[in-house]
Amino acid sequence: MAQIKKIVRSNPISQFRQVAPDAGATFRVLADGLNDLYDRTAPVAVEQMEREGKELGRQRARQDFGNMAPAAGGVDRLDGGEGADTLSLLREFEGFREGTYWDVNAHRLGYGSDTITLEDGTVRRVKKGDRVSRTDAERDLARRVSGEFEPIVQKAIGSDRFNSMTKGQRAAVTSIAYNYGRIPDRIAGALRSGDAAAAAEAIRGLGGDNDGINRKRRNREADIFLSGGGGQDQVAGGETGVSIRARDGSVQLRRFSPYAGPILQAHDAAARVAYQAETINQASIALHDIGNQYEYDPEGYTEAAQAYIDEMVKGAAPEVAGDLRDVLSDAARKTSLGIMDAKHTETRARANNSSRALMERWSGEYAEAIASGDPVEIDAAQRRLDNVLQAREALPGVAWTPEQSANVFLKAEDTAQALIKLRREARNSEVKDTFSLITNAAKAGRQAEGEEILSDPAAVAAHPELAREAKAFVALRDNTPGFLQMTPDQQAQEIARIMEGPVGEKWEIDVADAAAKMAKENRKAWADDPVKRASEVLETPPPPLPDLTPEDPGKFVDALSARREYMNRLRAAGYTDTNSFLSEEEANQLSTVLGKGSPLEMQVALVGAISAGFGPDAIRVFDELETDDGTKFAGKISAGGRPDIAATVFRGQQMLDEGLVRVPQKSGTIRDIDPEFATALAAMGGMGVSASSELLAATKAIYATMAVQGDETDGNAEEKLREALQIASGQSKNRRSEVTGGLQTIMGAKTFVPLGVSGEAMEADLIYALTGDVNLNQYQGASGRMSLLGAAMFGTPEFTDTTDVWVAAGTGGAPLFNGKPIPRSVVSNDMIRPIALGGNMYGLSYVRGNVRIPLADGNGLPFEFDIVKLMEAVD
Repeated sequence: MAQIKKIVRSNPISQFRQVAPDAGATFRVLADGLNDLYDRTAPVAVEQMEREGKELGRQRARQDFGNMAPAAGGVDRLDGGEGADTLSLLREFEGFREGTYWDVNAHRLGYGSDTITLEDGTVRRVKKGDRVSRTDAERDLARRVSGEFEPIVQKAIGSDRFNSMTKGQRAAVTSIAYNYGRIPDRIAGALRSGDAAAAAEAIRGLGGDNDGINRKRRNREADIFLSGGGGQDQVAGGETGVSIRARDGSVQLRRFSPYAGPILQAHDAAARVAYQAETINQASIALHDIGNQYEYDPEGYTEAAQAYIDEMVKGAAPEVAGDLRDVLSDAARKTSLGIMDAKHTETRARANNSSRALMERWSGEYAEAIASGDPVEIDAAQRRLDNVLQAREALPGVAWTPEQSANVFLKAEDTAQALIKLRREARNSEVKDTFSLITNAAKAGRQAEGEEILSDPAAVAAHPELAREAKAFVALRDNTPGFLQMTPDQQAQEIARIMEGPVGEKWEIDVADAAAKMAKENRKAWADDPVKRASEVLETPPPPLPDLTPEDPGKFVDALSARREYMNRLRAAGYTDTNSFLSEEEANQLSTVLGKGSPLEMQVALVGAISAGFGPDAIRVFDELETDDGTKFAGKISAGGRPDIAATVFRGQQMLDEGLVRVPQKSGTIRDIDPEFATALAAMGGMGVSASSELLAATKAIYATMAVQGDETDGNAEEKLREALQIASGQSKNRRSEVTGGLQTIMGAKTFVPLGVSGEAMEADLIYALTGDVNLNQYQGASGRMSLLGAAMFGTPEFTDTTDVWVAAGTGGAPLFNGKPIPRSVVSNDMIRPIALGGNMYGLSYVRGNVRIPLADGNGLPFEFDIVKLMEAVD
């Protein structure tokens, strides 16, 4: 016998369509027979029918609604009479929640409680995040009911009245106290009166409180209170009746009990009808469910259904057994036929799907074969597709015509043409990419994979211009292998040589054009990033830069020094005139190290390493880096020989970043701090303008190290700012107490003095170089020079030619004014002023009133000289 799987009971109403047409007539026959049975047996079998009816009712109730036995822990059913108790009612109303939630004025859990009662009787308040077990919640609920809320009710209505109430009435009023925390005055009087109806009405009147949120609960409590006396109630006219709960949930009075004899007999008869009808109904549903388990297996279903029918008939009452077998057998037969039909349908659907899948597969292969152009494969694919289409035309239940088969062939051929076009485009794109790859590789002096395509006529015809360009660069690479290693000027000369030669074929012109294009790109690459370009094209690449470690900076410094020598050699060789020592990538990396997020010790170490490694070129390196003005200035001043000032700037910047010091508001520009400084910077032109922001940032940082922490109202703030400005510009005192560097008065004008250079000595040597004196060697030091200055001003009879001094300072001779030597009187009257140009370089100007005329050299160009070299020549 086939195995019957477990049948899950279905909703009879939801299965009405499957069972009602077959079971309806049987139900009617059963009802007629039972009515007759009731008429014959009622007078003599009331007691027996009562017992059977009750049992049948209970069985049906359990079937529809589950076991109604008391819940675990002894909780009674809330039927509204003496069986209703306080704990059960509160469980129903409050519900159980394991975790905390906020309600009105406190965190609560369990059965709506703001306390927890532990196993040892300890009570504590609920805190956010607490959790409680159901056992602990039950303990807390019992304690609060007996220890808090029942006493509240007794106090409000009196102990005697409370104790005289039924169990259900006590539960109802205690529920109200639990919800309100008290007994509202509006119902207290009614509760004390003893009038159940009045009390219930008063309780119901509380339903509008709190926007009616607890209206259902109040109605329920009122109903329980009204019916809570048990026994019989009074109905109109003083007759006794019995309370029932109607379908709408209200409690109503009936004149007669539903268990009265005649009514009970009618109920019993109906119960029998319901039982027998339900048997047929459920069996029909079960057969339907069995059918769901034997999809596409009618034989298996028939065997399983017959076994089930035999089992049902065997246990059925005699009066329904025959009808039960007939009804169920007919239902099983129809279901078996339905399964058979579904099986046929499914088989046809599978055949249709398989046929369609093969058709699509062979159609795609036919299109692929056409696109490939292989006639053997085209013929084979065509035969396969034709066979499957003929089979599909003959398939039962599938409406497929020869015309549709012809359309499949046409569609496959259209698909093939689309494939041919797509592959042609892909091939063209691939060829185009290959030509570009060959060109780029040849430009870099390398050979690319796939250069044989240059000899493919079809590929060349598809992209003639790209092919022509690729051939030209390949020819240039092969015929001039050292072209990339040439300097830009050398490449220009090579191009000129190629152009001057005789042109025998067109490709020679293409090679010349390719060389010109490559030379242009090469010159731009050398100008944009010389370090990167050198690593790309030269056999000896730039020395790499290792990581900098503050503990051992020597390796990094040596690498920087090697890089400086390498790049200076390249500039000297003519590869580039860009003063760059770092690639763009390296500059970005070092700029990050000098950023504000980097540790201070790392910044100081890097600045020191750059200054030591690049030496005189370090200032240019700091111009390559993308850093804040203060950091850039610190690097440059360190490279100029004042690492102490750089360290002060770094320390001050850190203090400003941390908010330890606030700079006075009157420090927005150099002019705000010292107008003479701003004027001197303006005289330097563009260099002075670009230096202003760096100098201002360094001044503020140095000020931070001098100011009182956090005090921006320092009375000496302006004086300290001016002092910080001089320190930032490199001013200090040497061992002879001479003021060096910074902004000093030289020949009657404020002028920037180089780092470590005495302003007095600079002025004396300049005057000597402009006037000359044969007795120079008898003067020693600044004081001697000042004596010389006095002699020059008052007219010493003998003077020497100072041309050698000016030549040593990097000029072609002495400066000229209007093409003539400078008169001594002009010098002595402070009409010649030195103009700082940056670093150690200076110019000279004739100044009279508001007129300023730059002095020139013998070629008429602006006169410029190195003050340090001049002073060395004078000494």
